[in-house]
Order: sequence, then structure tokens, then C-alpha cells
Amino acid sequence: MSKKLFELIVMLMKKCQLTEAKIRNEFGLSLAEYNALLTIRGDEKMLCHAFSKKMGLSASRGSRIIDRLTKKGFVKGEAVPDDRRTLEISMTDKGIELKNLISKRMDECESNILGKLSTRQREDVRIALEMLSEIM
Repeated sequence: MSKKLFELIVMLMKKCQLTEAKIRNEFGLSLAEYNALLTIRGDEKMLCHAFSKKMGLSASRGSRIIDRLTKKGFVKGEAVPDDRRTLEISMTDKGIELKNLISKRMDECESNILGKLSTRQREDVRIALEMLSEIM
């Protein structure tokens, strides 16, 4: 009996989460820190409250994540001149380097998957995933 679409999606999601956990563990990041690093672009400056909103977090939860990333040297914060209570965050060189390493690991994982598929299968999978992503 073939599996239902939802079961396949859940299985795929679990496998992706395991791969993501390996990457996070390699670099000593919590899930929240990992997601935060993926959220902030390397060349971007972002207000702390905008970061929290983009992550779907409360302002206090977002601030705690930023504090941890700052202590690890991946993010820096500067007070906004007009409002000293508002913090503008950006990636440090160390943070950009880490983000590049994470991206490299993700690319390696993708290459391992795609290397097992024909060119036609790769395109079919990409199209199907894009459709599912838009529908869901």
C-alpha cells in the first residue's frame, strides 16, 4: 500500500530536521539561534523588534536570542541615535563566516540528494515541491 502524501511530507520533514540538527550541533547552535542566523542577511541591519516580528517571536524572546548570538560573537547591536532604547542588529564577520559554513553544509546535503536523481527527476521534484509550498 502506498503512503499518503501527508505521511511522505512528515517523513521528509523529519529527515530534514535530523540533518538540520547535525548542522546545528556541529556549530553549537540552538534551534532558535540557527533560525535567527538564517533570518538575518549578512549585509543587513535590522531593528531588534523587526527581527522578532520576522521570526514570529515576542520582543523579549527575540532579545534573548540576540543576546546569546551577541555573546557568541555572531551578531552585534548598536543603539539607534534617535532612540537609545532601540537596538539595530547586524552580523559580525564571525557571524557571516558561520552563516557561509552553514550554507556550505546545506549545499552539500542538497548535492547528496540531487546526485541520486536524473536531471529530469531533479526538475520534477523541484517543481512538485514549489507547487506544494505554494498550496500549503
